[in-house]
Amino acid sequence: MDIDIKAYKSRAKKGLASFCVDTRSAVANGERKFFKTNAEAKKYIEQLNAEMTPSSSNSWDWLFSDLIRRDKDGKIVGHYARRLQQSYEAGDISKSNKDEKERHALCLAGCKIDNKIIANWKVRDITHGHFIIQVIEELRINRSKKTIANLLGNVRDCFHFSILSGCRNTNPATGVKPLGKVVSDDDEEEIQRLSADLIDTIIANMPTKDWFERALFASQTGLRQGEQRAVLWSALELNRGVNGCVHVERAIKHRAGVGKTKTKKGKRTVPLTPQLKKMLQERYIAQGRPSGDKLVFPGQRNPIASANGFINAIHKACDAASVQRIRWHDLRHYYASVLLDTLGNNWWQIQNLMGHQDITTTQSKYGHWLDNADRDDEISNAVASGFKS
Repeated sequence: MDIDIKAYKSRAKKGLASFCVDTRSAVANGERKFFKTNAEAKKYIEQLNAEMTPSSSNSWDWLFSDLIRRDKDGKIVGHYARRLQQSYEAGDISKSNKDEKERHALCLAGCKIDNKIIANWKVRDITHGHFIIQVIEELRINRSKKTIANLLGNVRDCFHFSILSGCRNTNPATGVKPLGKVVSDDDEEEIQRLSADLIDTIIANMPTKDWFERALFASQTGLRQGEQRAVLWSALELNRGVNGCVHVERAIKHRAGVGKTKTKKGKRTVPLTPQLKKMLQERYIAQGRPSGDKLVFPGQRNPIASANGFINAIHKACDAASVQRIRWHDLRHYYASVLLDTLGNNWWQIQNLMGHQDITTTQSKYGHWLDNADRDDEISNAVASGFKS
């Protein structure tokens, strides 16, 4: 690796370390490091070159699954996963950043090159051409350009680790441009309406009874995932009205723990269904009648459930049902479709139950679902009645 040492006289005059080693153009996630002496800078470059040199140890034969994979218990393991955990414990990265890097690396592991999943490829054999011709095309499916750019950044970090570990000597994701649909607020991707039969099938195939209950709750309340993960037993009123209700007052934030709901309107009260009321009553007893400050849907290993668990569970259910994978958030969209069927175009009520800040958001997301032949005929007849024949 050809890296020069640059001396900054202005830093030296201030008594600061002035010999700079800049690796930003040489490796992904490179950086500038300053040293007090030229000898220290040279030693650092020698160390980098040693790390970048392909090793004769078994790391040169690592499969991508050796970097990161899920074991039979669902735990994320592997050399890269262990490194991320160490970085998190040292305070170098946040937990959400660690989780995101793991999620994106696992996503890559599930992609295919020449009809073989990347998890089973040797790390050294994955090329820049593979990324340009095959991988990026698979990653872009149902993802925006912004999401792809973020995903590629984390994938580059994974391969940077593989370089330092002696798996390979180049980063195949460097220079790969993100592809995907550019989605703006004024041009939001149209949401697909899912049938009740499809949702029922997916929920019936959730991997455990606990996940069945979580999915059922999501589909019959429309709570966002972060809102559902933050629901306390004190937020439920199972004896209120006919079927009870849930008070949505807080949410798990992506990078900030428990906080407020996404919007001011997100703080709302959502009625429960008879099926949900019965399920929650049984869940309350099964959990040993927990106190009001306990979570209704806690994590399996940590107090707060991880977002990754929800994604993995619904993907497993879709695979078990032999249907196309959907997102957990699609259960919320399904709830909206049921509201439209039962409330018609009562947008104000639908907005309140969905927790949208503005009614135009509700209309722009779901208004096209009301565009059908019967509605067109109704409008046509109404307009025609205002004119003389």
